[in-house]
Amino acid sequence: MHAFRAFYLDGETTQQIALSLELTVGSVKAYLYEARKQLRGNPQIQEWVRLY
Repeated sequence: MHAFRAFYLDGETTQQIALSLELTVGSVKAYLYEARKQLRGNPQIQEWVRLY
């Protein structure tokens, strides 16, 4: 969750996130991919998107 928030809300780069969390850039990208996948499958998010 920290990686998602840092990337999308705080505007940090994957490199910055990797350094702060002591991860590889590839791991950060994988976490972001999984977070987006989970959001796409969330019925509450899908309903919210339909409203706007």
